[in-house]
Amino acid sequence: MDISSGTQRRRFAVAAFLCGFNVMLIEVCAFRVLQTHFGSSVFIAGILLTVVFLSMTAGSYMGGTRKILRSEDAIVVSLAIAVLYMAVVHLIFRDDIIAALSIWKTGYVRFVYPAAASCILYFVPMLALSMLFPICVHSSAGVPGSLVGKLIAVSNLGSICGVLLTTFLFLPLWGLTDTTTISMLTLLVCCWALCRRARYVQLALVSAAVIGLLIGSRYIHTGLSDGIVARGQSLYGEYTVRLHKREGVLRSISYSSSRVYIHSAYRFGGLSRNRYELDALSYGFLNRKRTFLQLGSGAGGVLRVFSELKASGISIDGVELDPSAIQIAREWFHVIESPALRMVNEDARVFLQNAEPRKYDYVTVDLFSGESLPVHCLTYQFFRLLHDAMADDGVFFFNTNLPQNVQLRNSGYNALGHVVASIRKAGFHSMFINNQEDQGYLYVFKEDIPLSEVLDRIVKFADDTNNPEAIRLSLLANYFSIQAVPREWLDLAHYSDDLIPEPVIYSYFMADWRSRVSAIQPIDRGPEAPLLSALNRFAARPYSDESRIEYARAILSWAERNPEADVRRILASTMCWEVSQELLDNGEKYSGPASRRLISYLRGVDREASANDAIKSFYLAM
Repeated sequence: MDISSGTQRRRFAVAAFLCGFNVMLIEVCAFRVLQTHFGSSVFIAGILLTVVFLSMTAGSYMGGTRKILRSEDAIVVSLAIAVLYMAVVHLIFRDDIIAALSIWKTGYVRFVYPAAASCILYFVPMLALSMLFPICVHSSAGVPGSLVGKLIAVSNLGSICGVLLTTFLFLPLWGLTDTTTISMLTLLVCCWALCRRARYVQLALVSAAVIGLLIGSRYIHTGLSDGIVARGQSLYGEYTVRLHKREGVLRSISYSSSRVYIHSAYRFGGLSRNRYELDALSYGFLNRKRTFLQLGSGAGGVLRVFSELKASGISIDGVELDPSAIQIAREWFHVIESPALRMVNEDARVFLQNAEPRKYDYVTVDLFSGESLPVHCLTYQFFRLLHDAMADDGVFFFNTNLPQNVQLRNSGYNALGHVVASIRKAGFHSMFINNQEDQGYLYVFKEDIPLSEVLDRIVKFADDTNNPEAIRLSLLANYFSIQAVPREWLDLAHYSDDLIPEPVIYSYFMADWRSRVSAIQPIDRGPEAPLLSALNRFAARPYSDESRIEYARAILSWAERNPEADVRRILASTMCWEVSQELLDNGEKYSGPASRRLISYLRGVDREASANDAIKSFYLAM
């Protein structure tokens, strides 16, 4: 292919620009896809870059082989194949490919799956794009060497445009599918720029096939799955809003920006059903705080519960990085802003850097990036900023999603322990952990306060019927599971901005989470030791309705074999709705004295009370 003429040079310049443009457009889209489905860790970035450079290395090598150089149509054919490949793989089968490779593994084998996804989705188009320049250099033999340099400069300019337009225009406004469509159409333009007249008919057929696939794909993925009422693209990934119904009754609404975690939820049918949200807010009410801050408010589940508690004289600021989540909070979760409730679109760490010193006396930290905790919000420098923004008697709640006993296999590395050490280095004095739901909730005080005083406050708060009932119920559950963090954690190495080994905070670890985590730690206020075996058997099972019922039956069976046990304490210690629900739903199956006593405790004098009302009354009467 001779580029000595001015027309050919201009055609090559257009092709070079569009190739550079598409290289970066595809890379930016690839980061979006992988971080949404496999997490945003440095490992995922490294895997993607490795695949990209492997494909470009192979493409450059192939473009320089004699067989390719002797063919006048090689680059056009390669790009046309790449466009067809993208139309089929990206627009029709991408979600199926990702779903097939979404396999939970631990150890280094977990990286095989994002690597496989990167190869399947991006190796072929990057290979074709990188074949252009060897052909260009070969075709420019006999013309000034500056021509090649100019073409490289034009390609780099295309790459700059590809990064900027994809980052600030295409993905935010049109989403991943439309951005991929732009890539395919511009690659078709590139093919036409390089194509000989003799191949126009063949290229026209390819173009028609691609356009047909583009149109057809719009009809393949038009509907929403059952329960999903909204799905879209935000600046930070794909999101879904889902309504959950049971027997036609609306039970809850949830928002998720990853394939595993529900990032925000609100459960209808009574505030007490919003257990996590109450856990997040309860210590603020317990300690009579007035100025709340939530870092990572998502779609506003906690904010909705806060507003329905109708607490006078208390205000809350919700800080959320993703503007789409804030919009969903307004439209779907019906979070209404007021002087007492404000939503702020900002990165949590940047917000703290600019926050008024000692403004907030209670903070909830619930930060996630896709399926992981953002590492810049795990270092002691981050917690120092949080410390400075809190009042001298401030308290904060931290949803770490790190169970207490989870460690790297064959090592003593405990991510939660290092987080605790980082918080301690930032200047906080007292830390307590509630591992009841395997989530590693931390309650952190700036002041030095013993556990006994926290427990005394809970008892007094729960005894005061003027306090919100849902908060009282949440704190009673907390009473039986809160404990001081292990002292040995305080001496572990802390995370810093300079060094933070990639902690076990990614969802790859979820595969064998429950097999190594105790549901409740053996503490004085908890269940007797024999009961722990039932709890741990439950923890080792997949979380499902069936396993929850089996867990409830195991607890009841143990109670029947131990008639001397205080069954009231057993039920309270397990704090398990499933046990109560099983008794109330299937009480006729349990004739033993322990079960009958438990049913009596639950029902009290009102035999006709609903299951939920009976359970609530039981805990509030303790």
